[in-house]
Amino acid sequence: MVYGSLRSSGSSHHLFGSVWRRIYHHLREDPAVARFLAQIDESPLRTRAHEALPYDDPLLRLAAQMEDDLVELPVEILYELGLAPAVRLVASNTHLDDRQLSGVIEACWRAIHRPDH
Repeated sequence: MVYGSLRSSGSSHHLFGSVWRRIYHHLREDPAVARFLAQIDESPLRTRAHEALPYDDPLLRLAAQMEDDLVELPVEILYELGLAPAVRLVASNTHLDDRQLSGVIEACWRAIHRPDH
């Protein structure tokens, strides 16, 4: 499973990085899924697609667990700044080495992390 257990004993920073890497590597195994997700994200049907999920969105649970550490923005914007780059990098067939991947994850974390935490 991509998300595994979404709660860890580590910090929100560690949890975010772990989930980001899992998403990226999972999508690298089947880039067509990343392209589909990127297409849905740009579709006017995006909201309906998310509402049609037959289960609670694990990313919303993740955001709720990390709420105190995240900037106060709508969840859609937190996704765009935080996790959407993983989808888009795979969808565009952009390969990253470990150092580059760590740099992107850190940049995404800085974009959504509340600086006073």
